[in-house]
Amino acid sequence: MRRLLLGLGLLLTVAVGFALPMAPYVGTAWRSTRETTSTLARARALPFAAAGIREANRDIRANHLAIKMYGLPSPSRPLFTRLLHERYGIELRTVAGCLVSDHELAGWNAYNSVMEAEITRRFGADAIQKTFTEAEARLR
Repeated sequence: MRRLLLGLGLLLTVAVGFALPMAPYVGTAWRSTRETTSTLARARALPFAAAGIREANRDIRANHLAIKMYGLPSPSRPLFTRLLHERYGIELRTVAGCLVSDHELAGWNAYNSVMEAEITRRFGADAIQKTFTEAEARLR
């Protein structure tokens, strides 16, 4: 019985030690895993989402704004990338093609959610969308 209690105490200590530093990020991290297939997959993706949030916060503190993109690029992406950089100093990073894991997706979505909030704070709610719409219109 004593070993069991000692083991449970150790497990609880490790769990709290892992979870406590993540506490500020849990809500955003959980929302960023919404595209995963199951609750268990979401729970497994949480540390990756938390890492994405921490990375975004580091980049913001360094005054480096970026959006992570994945998937097949649209024809307007090169122009969109150039306009975002010229106007707002925002880097558009292509991080993967079409095949991505739940873990990667959680990290990138969390990163982007923090970055988009900062970009909205600095440049307004429609800065990214207006730039994308302009890039699309120029290519027609």
